[in-house]
Amino acid sequence: METSAAAKDFSPSKISADGARIQFLPCVRCRESVPALCRSGPGEQAVAVVLIREDSGMEGAFSPFPGQGGALAVYALAMQIVLFEPEIPPNTGNVARLCAATDTELHLIEPLGFSLEDRYLKRAGLDYWPHVRLRVWPDFAAYRQDAGRGRRLVMSSSRSGENIRYFRFTRDDALVFGPETRGLPPEILEASPHRVRIPIRSCVRSLNLSTAAGILLFQALLGSGAIEDLP
Repeated sequence: METSAAAKDFSPSKISADGARIQFLPCVRCRESVPALCRSGPGEQAVAVVLIREDSGMEGAFSPFPGQGGALAVYALAMQIVLFEPEIPPNTGNVARLCAATDTELHLIEPLGFSLEDRYLKRAGLDYWPHVRLRVWPDFAAYRQDAGRGRRLVMSSSRSGENIRYFRFTRDDALVFGPETRGLPPEILEASPHRVRIPIRSCVRSLNLSTAAGILLFQALLGSGAIEDLP
């Protein structure tokens, strides 16, 4: 039994939430029961394989699975960092380097406060840019309709939200950060009920964007178990 098509419309967490109509299968590659993870070799991206039943009401690019009343879908489990209208090029460059180090997708939401050709941006990212999975979007809606579709959005906030120590991250979360001088605006925060904060002393208003991204990403990797996919 083999499948090569990748479902792109729904994340594993979205499917798991509809468990009454979703049947999990053993992975076709390692035979571990899903939603356990599998890898065919060191350093390869973790995947989960599920059966989408015909009565699930879901649509997507699924591989037909005759005789089982549904279709197979293979999900790559990878986090995303989303920078909403970032303003300072070295910060974004440092986040890009972080993403290269952890194989995390980086999504930038325009308008940007700099050009992607900015020398300070490139300097902060050093020679790691070829290893960054980077996409730029004209607005937040465009991101949500494509790469962010079906993902759980975890909004970062300097003061409100749940302490990251206690928040339950998942492997396919999208970690969303606002611009350095303003933070995430209300209309973006309202796009998700999931909001987190990094605990800091009250005498400091907020952390540097790239520092906060590093802390939050590694807490998410640790909390979800995805840290085990790194060397």
